[in-house]
Amino acid sequence: TVKTFAQTLKMMALAKELVDTDDIATKREAYYVSKNWGDANQVQQCLVNLLFNAMESMPDGGVVTIRTNWEESSNMIRLEVEDTGVGIPQEMMSRIFEPFFSTKNQEKGVGLGLSVVYGIIKEHQGSIYVKSEKGKGANFIVRFFAYPSLDPSEKAEP
Repeated sequence: TVKTFAQTLKMMALAKELVDTDDIATKREAYYVSKNWGDANQVQQCLVNLLFNAMESMPDGGVVTIRTNWEESSNMIRLEVEDTGVGIPQEMMSRIFEPFFSTKNQEKGVGLGLSVVYGIIKEHQGSIYVKSEKGKGANFIVRFFAYPSLDPSEKAEP
């Protein structure tokens, strides 16, 4: 819904404000999506987790881009979070959604963020995949089914 989309953009601003660097630029390529994304709070939690990971992957600064779009042919909402950070080594890619697995040192996280994101997306019958190369950043691509407009208190079913 429009409310979900507006809340998503607000969460992006909040995440940037909370990150300990002034060298991160944010870019939005957000297309108007009037479809319901599912549970607004859970979608926001996914976005915040992906944003924090992106921002933490850029200790020397960089750019994080959020893209949204509606794929009419598949009736899916597409949400991308792309960064210009350190990237994910190929040998770690198959494990990044495992609980307690982290590419960061122990001081930066416990490895639950992407696991939570994965669980929420699967609960919404969506998908997530990542394109990344070490030293070239990462692009997380999330796809949710678009639902008709619902009362926010109702649970969306496909």
